[in-house]
Parts: sequence; structure tokens; C-alpha cells
Amino acid sequence: MSNKYRRVAELDLLLLSMRQLLPFLLIYPLLAEEPQVLLVSPPELREAWGEYAALRAGQGTAIKVITTDQIAKDFDGPDLQEKIRLCARQHIEEHGYQSIILGGDSSGEAGLIPDRDTFHKNMWGNDTDIPSDLY
Repeated sequence: MSNKYRRVAELDLLLLSMRQLLPFLLIYPLLAEEPQVLLVSPPELREAWGEYAALRAGQGTAIKVITTDQIAKDFDGPDLQEKIRLCARQHIEEHGYQSIILGGDSSGEAGLIPDRDTFHKNMWGNDTDIPSDLY
């Protein structure tokens, strides 16, 4: 085989290899090694949110699930809402997290993730508290 044909064969092999690698190269930046999302969960929902986190990790978004019990133990503050705020702030500022998910509702006394009430005057001039996630 002449050098000319050998080089053509080598180029064909190289192009074939590049075509096989292309899908991986396009997907690789999406495969997150470090968590980008913090998911705050009540202890009783940790397992369910863990399944969600595993699903999203397979899609390229790493999620760290932390329970409200862990937050209450690891952070100082006057109430759980403040502790959640400090936890979220630490993960964003120190670890570069991009999003925070509150994995539970806040309805009634048995709410899973406590809300922070904000107070407003309604259209009749009465003071009204409105639940929010403004920690």
C-alpha cells in the first residue's frame, strides 16, 4: 500500500473515531460532577427526593439532598427558616450552587418546610400575612 493510500485510510479511521466521540463530547459538559442544586427536604421525604436526585443526575444535573433535621443541627439561628436561609446562603456562596429547591409544602401547622410569613395590607386596608419562601 502506498503512502498516499495509507494516509487516506488513517484519515478515514480518525474521522470514524471523531464521529463516535462527538455525541459524548456534546453531552460531557452536561454531566455534572459537583452538585449544582440544593434540595431541602423533610426527613420523611428524603428517600423520594433521593430518587428524583438520582434521575436528574442521570440527566446531567447533580443535586444534593439535605434534610431539615440536618440543617437544624448544623446551623445556628432563632428558627428553622433562618437556618434554612443560612444553609442556602452557604451553599451558594461557598460551593457555587445555582438553585435551591424546597421539597415540601408549608400548609397549616403540619407543614413540612416552614414558610416565612410576610405582612401586607390587603385591598381593604387590613393587615394580612402571606406565606412566602423569602428566607
